Amino acid sequence: ATVAYNSDYGKTRGVEIQIDRSLKDHYLWGISYTLSYAYGKSSDDESNMDDDELEVKEFPLNWDERHSLSTYFTLVFAKGETLFDLPYTDNWTIGMNTSFGSGTPFTPSTEFFVEPTAAEEIETNSERLPWTSTTDIKISKTFAFSGENDVSYGNLKLDFNIYNIFNKVNTLAVYADTGTWGTRSAEFYANNPNLANYAEVYANPSNIGERRHYRFGISYVW
Repeated sequence: ATVAYNSDYGKTRGVEIQIDRSLKDHYLWGISYTLSYAYGKSSDDESNMDDDELEVKEFPLNWDERHSLSTYFTLVFAKGETLFDLPYTDNWTIGMNTSFGSGTPFTPSTEFFVEPTAAEEIETNSERLPWTSTTDIKISKTFAFSGENDVSYGNLKLDFNIYNIFNKVNTLAVYADTGTWGTRSAEFYANNPNLANYAEVYANPSNIGERRHYRFGISYVW
């Protein structure tokens, strides 16, 4: 029978700074920054199962994102509040959210290094993925319907979202031999000559975040 022991160790430390500006003069905004550390002896519950020796040295865990920054800015016009007195310019909002994150760590292989490097000299999670960033925009417009004596007939709401508007390629995972999300090293193909014609296979879209995409929604509430 297999017996599991809670023998590994992890620790997290960090600080978060956040500033929010409440709604006034039709707009609000905010900014948040987080500095954090996540270190330990394993990143999952099966890391040391097949090792002859238990890991004793701490290293950055797989989710150790050292820096993260997020901002938002939103314009709000309530019912009856028009823009430049133009008709149908009330009851709407437009918001923009932007987030940045420093790369999470990964463990390179020997092929990653220019100089010859022995496998035992490579430290766990000693390299970092590139920074990530994404900007989203959300536009919402509500049409209120009413009859005599201001009897409400309900609200029609339209939503239009643009995700990753700048179409940023955000790397989520990389190959250990190159540190890139879509290419393999010359050494990899030299050791696997039967895969020489499969370069396009390794441009795996699951290794990157979603590119620019859109969503349109319509709802009616009464």
